[in-house]
Amino acid sequence: MIYIECQHDILSAELSNLRAWKEKNILILGETGVGKSTWINGFINYLYYDGLEEAMNAKEFQVLIPSSFTFTQDGEETKIMVGESDTNENMEEGESATKDPRSYVFNVGGDIVRLIDTPGIGASEGIEQDRKNFDNILSHLTYYEEIHAVCILLKPNNSRLTVMFRFCIQELLAHLHSSAKDNIVFCFTNARATFYQPGDTLPTLNRELRNKQVGIQATPSNYFCFDNEPFRFLACVKNGVEFSQEEIDAYAKSWNKSVEQTKKLFEHISSLGPHQIRNTLSLNESRRIILAMSKPMAEVTKTIQQNVHEGNEVMKQIDLDDRDMDSLKAMKFSGFDLKRVELEHPRTVCADSKCVRYVPVGASGSLVTGDSPLLAYATTHPALSTRQQSQQ
Repeated sequence: MIYIECQHDILSAELSNLRAWKEKNILILGETGVGKSTWINGFINYLYYDGLEEAMNAKEFQVLIPSSFTFTQDGEETKIMVGESDTNENMEEGESATKDPRSYVFNVGGDIVRLIDTPGIGASEGIEQDRKNFDNILSHLTYYEEIHAVCILLKPNNSRLTVMFRFCIQELLAHLHSSAKDNIVFCFTNARATFYQPGDTLPTLNRELRNKQVGIQATPSNYFCFDNEPFRFLACVKNGVEFSQEEIDAYAKSWNKSVEQTKKLFEHISSLGPHQIRNTLSLNESRRIILAMSKPMAEVTKTIQQNVHEGNEVMKQIDLDDRDMDSLKAMKFSGFDLKRVELEHPRTVCADSKCVRYVPVGASGSLVTGDSPLLAYATTHPALSTRQQSQQ
């Protein structure tokens, strides 16, 4: 290897022309089955290729998240696979395809775009799994100082406010700090059937937002309509499926519309000020502390009531007319007090999924195990899951 000396003034001039890359962290949230993974894969392709023909002829196929689906043509089924197999992606129907939050990073122009994919809300595992997923999302967000947008993915034409729809919106808003409302955008998937409009979902969504009094409404300035089918069409082409020119032209129009909406969304996100992650984390940490304090506060209240009761009983004895001075001197009041005593060692519990439930602890949002049988005391192994137990 040959090194050539460069003049200091020339090197300084070149370095001064370098521009720091800007980051855009985008959190993706939505109900199970709304098409988050397909939307993310489409998002990068819509930014990279202005037209469907260009994407079809490109040697590279942009796939951030591996996925699969069945394509049926003339009664024959073809399994379409894109991307390499990933243990974080579950392909079983009825369950969230994404198991844990994961970030996907790519470059667009002079920007570093980070899409944070999350497990879907409302999976078959139940509400407790949804809440655990939210805890995992908050834990994942501790890796970043700020996010620039929270994209809530929705299906168009949901005219009825289902329990699951209400739960999704309620949980999303409950875990976000109020300052994040300006960074929330609504993205409607599979919108070709509704002429690239939100359809009946829009009034239903806005009614729920008004009821929650969060100070945000879905308007043309913060909602965007896409169609996932162009990416699926491209995936079929890359897997060797042949289409007629008429079909290509039809999907090309859908591709162009999705490109238009993607660029519009990207420009909107670029115009927003970032949301500081610590605000959302502080909100959820405060909620956790309040919940954690409920049990000790209940014990304190119980002790106070016991002392009041004992004091009233003593007062009744004092008020008796037949009490003489000697008996009054002999009377004693026995009150109750709470004392916190640290154990010599942490209480080590079994970390097997069958033995524990998970609760968020600490400002980092990390998880420890709790409510399981006592196994042993450990003093040196830092990797063991532990929690402190107080005695009264």
